[in-house]
Amino acid sequence: MALIIKQLFLATIIASLVFMLAKPIALTFTPVDDFNRRRKAWFALTILAYLSPSFWLFVLLAIPILVVTGRKDSNPVAVYLMLLSAVPPIGKKIPMVGISYLFYLNT
Repeated sequence: MALIIKQLFLATIIASLVFMLAKPIALTFTPVDDFNRRRKAWFALTILAYLSPSFWLFVLLAIPILVVTGRKDSNPVAVYLMLLSAVPPIGKKIPMVGISYLFYLNT
């Protein structure tokens, strides 16, 4: 757990620097409110991904963040594209998702 906290700390420090350096450029294309909302959503999803013990808990808590951010933003596609990089793809199989659940029932 200590390693995860160190990684989270480093990720938030680097992301803070990137957001600070990118803010003047981003504000030429987007309003300040949208930028701040997207930044807060990115941090919330990243912290949630690091600290959630289960994928399903992460999904349960991430859905309201995504819905609220998408509804309040002036460009929901930009929110989607920005938050796509908040959590990298998961390389493990998630049990009982989609059609794999049917195979568990048949065996």
